[in-house]
Amino acid sequence: MNVNAVSVLAAALSFSLGVHRSSASAQTLSSVPMSDVEIQWKSGGGDGCAVASGCSDFHITIHGGGLVELDELPWGPAHPRPEIRRRPIASDQVVNIVNEFLKARFFEAADGYNNVRVAIQRGDLLTFAMKGGVGGGWVDLTLRLGPTTKIVRLGDNVPADLAAVRDLIWRIAGPQTWSER
Repeated sequence: MNVNAVSVLAAALSFSLGVHRSSASAQTLSSVPMSDVEIQWKSGGGDGCAVASGCSDFHITIHGGGLVELDELPWGPAHPRPEIRRRPIASDQVVNIVNEFLKARFFEAADGYNNVRVAIQRGDLLTFAMKGGVGGGWVDLTLRLGPTTKIVRLGDNVPADLAAVRDLIWRIAGPQTWSER
């Protein structure tokens, strides 16, 4: 097989995986070291906290080298900010999460899913507006594979495949998965 055929094959494989740079210049990606893989799950937003013990946003970071971190950011009725929690994560779990991102075509997803575009009839005129996204919380998902990074904000209008990725990360590394020490 000649060099051009190999390049075309690598490009086709990368395209089929939905992997590209988030910058304007797309670049194929055939491999990255596990140490250059990073997954982030960051919650925020919302317009109130009705829990007496307080509310928190969470930042979860999963490093391809085998470490998961949970940073709790209290708000609402304030409570002390706990130390960042860290523990190992198996490499096959990291690979499984990356595969779920790829299955959801994360690199091809819109940058945000907060609002729904709607059509409204006004007499003989069809107008377009946005609906939703006010006062609700959100989760930013980030996937970094070497030089390629994509961030997607998930709000009130999340496609099921992206919601599945969001929920998988929460089940693996959310606060309910950490034992008190």
